[in-house]
Amino acid sequence: MIFAGMPTAEAHSADLFPLERDTRILFYELGIVAVNNLLGVLAMQLYTELQLAEPDAPYPLVGLGLVAMAMGDAHGAKQNFTHPMVLESPLAPYAQGYLALAYKLSGNNGGFEEASLAAREGSNGELQAVLEEVGNTVVDFSQQ
Repeated sequence: MIFAGMPTAEAHSADLFPLERDTRILFYELGIVAVNNLLGVLAMQLYTELQLAEPDAPYPLVGLGLVAMAMGDAHGAKQNFTHPMVLESPLAPYAQGYLALAYKLSGNNGGFEEASLAAREGSNGELQAVLEEVGNTVVDFSQQ
């Protein structure tokens, strides 16, 4: 699964990311590559280490939410994406968008609508378009 429109680790102010910029970007993107290549355990280890290195930074929580989402754990995704530190950061609309996608993939249309609305309120046009497209997609896991 590839997460289009992923915010980069360099997208926000330096005080959100106390690690050296190049190191932070490298680790964050390595985690995304790991998630996208079904290496959830490695991504989880990386984002857990980043969280230990920067306990006051929201981006490791977003990374852990992506790992949970990729592993089909909507509850774990929700815990990370709705963490107060994430919701009080500029990453909040993206986290809510990812949460909406996690709900959609798990068949929770009510959760999708709620998280999608929260994401749209603080997001840019690109994220709004993606959420609208996802909202119009029918997810059917029944076997035929």
